[in-house]
Amino acid sequence: MWQAEPLDIRAAEMNTPTSVFDRLLAIVLTIAAFAMAVTLVQRERRASLNTRSAEARIAYVPEWKEALSLSIPRDTRAAPVTIVEVIDLECRACARFSSIARDLERRFVDSLAVVLLHYPLSQHQFAREAAHAAECSDQAGVAAAFVETVLAKQDSLGKLEWGGLASRAGIKDLSAFRDCMNDPLTTMRIDSAIVLAKRLRAVGTPTIIVNGWRIRGPLTTELIGTVVGELLAGRDPRKAVRELSD
Repeated sequence: MWQAEPLDIRAAEMNTPTSVFDRLLAIVLTIAAFAMAVTLVQRERRASLNTRSAEARIAYVPEWKEALSLSIPRDTRAAPVTIVEVIDLECRACARFSSIARDLERRFVDSLAVVLLHYPLSQHQFAREAAHAAECSDQAGVAAAFVETVLAKQDSLGKLEWGGLASRAGIKDLSAFRDCMNDPLTTMRIDSAIVLAKRLRAVGTPTIIVNGWRIRGPLTTELIGTVVGELLAGRDPRKAVRELSD
């Protein structure tokens, strides 16, 4: 006798429209939850990377004040914030940074001073002599003018005499200037500046240190101006640098 096959109630229930919809909904919710978790992880990872990036861009170097006695000034002003620029006068990037320094000096007026610490790089043929000449221009009281003259004439270094560049910068006593260029004390001062630049962990030029905060990465008026502003307000500049990196 033929008998009807027993109905699999559970299978039947699973194939009803409602059960299919429930399964699809569960799959969608699972995918959405996974996507949200991935997004949160990526967001946290980006935040962590931004924090590390900001920390890599700005770090405090306690030895920075030693640079003040070995630097030459762009100006003679006394100010609450000092930028130490570790410089190679044959360095193209240093020539470009000069305009940023001028912009910052105009913006902060008497609140900011800029000094130059020599770090002539071995790959630049005339950088060491340029550092000597800049030191001697400082003794003549025209360091800023001489540095600007040299940076503007980088393509002519080795072709123009240092005395000629000194004359263009306003140095009158060229005999004293040449004596200074050959003075062993000038050599010792440059050597000391190089040693200090390495201790300050200057990996290239220009390296910028603002009241002890060494800044790396792309140097912009906005970045350095932000650090100067934070220091003038008495705040730790790292948070502001981190926000610029976000």
